[in-house]
Amino acid sequence: MNLSELVEILAVIDTAMGQSFLSQKRKSALDSDIHQEFIPLDDMFSSDVSIKNIAIDLIIRNQSQFDRWCEVLRKYEAYGMMRFLLSSAQQNTNANINQLCVRYGISASYFRQLYRENFNKTAKRKIMSVRMANAILQLIESEESILSVGLEAGYCSASHFTNDIKKELGLTPSEIRHLGAMLYEP
Repeated sequence: MNLSELVEILAVIDTAMGQSFLSQKRKSALDSDIHQEFIPLDDMFSSDVSIKNIAIDLIIRNQSQFDRWCEVLRKYEAYGMMRFLLSSAQQNTNANINQLCVRYGISASYFRQLYRENFNKTAKRKIMSVRMANAILQLIESEESILSVGLEAGYCSASHFTNDIKKELGLTPSEIRHLGAMLYEP
């Protein structure tokens, strides 16, 4: 796993949980661990568990040993780009890269270049995946029509929305809604 994957994981969790929930720890607690060179792991972690899963667990469970590492990761430009992209995609489902770059303060070509250098994928693809994730949650949590959910997510038509969801997950929006209802029925 590379640094950009950790940055992305942290940015996604921070965005989902609210504004940098780990950074609200007392500064003195962070400073006391500043010279610690490793993070001790509990015995419950086996060697076959991936580093990603360990990082996610440490972040979500608010492990104090991991706070300093999170603070360092938040200082990378890649973290700022990812947080910006995630929050922008959630707030404005119809924004395109050019509009986002104006708000970020750099040219679209430079933004694309930086994003690709940091994450080895395109910003457009990330925006699309965030929109799709939000749409899937809407399908499960709301009674809105599939067309309405698709349009809110930035799709031009119900068929385009359905095709993208089916291609990505192997299920139609109707099937996802049905599964969600089965999972959450009392």
